[in-house]
Amino acid sequence: MADEKSNNHLNDMRELIATLRDKAARLNSAYQNEKRKNHELTEQINTIKEEKSELSAKIVKLNGELETIKVSATFNNKERKEEAKEEINTLIREIDSCIALINKM
Repeated sequence: MADEKSNNHLNDMRELIATLRDKAARLNSAYQNEKRKNHELTEQINTIKEEKSELSAKIVKLNGELETIKVSATFNNKERKEEAKEEINTLIREIDSCIALINKM
């Protein structure tokens, strides 16, 4: 009887160890899978950040070109010359104001 109980207990322990090993292997596999996904997502984020930066720079460049075109079109239009002069004077006053603020620092 004692031998039978020992054998049953030993078998139970072996089953428990086998179950724990199986669960640990599945958990490790799931962890590795999530780690791989995390790495892929991090790479995607970095790629998107680079694209965003490039697009932002392109927007700034295009806005500058657009402003140049607008100014050029303004000077080509005789009716708007006076309006353009006023706009330039306003910009010069703003620049002077900024310079004054910088000099106060």
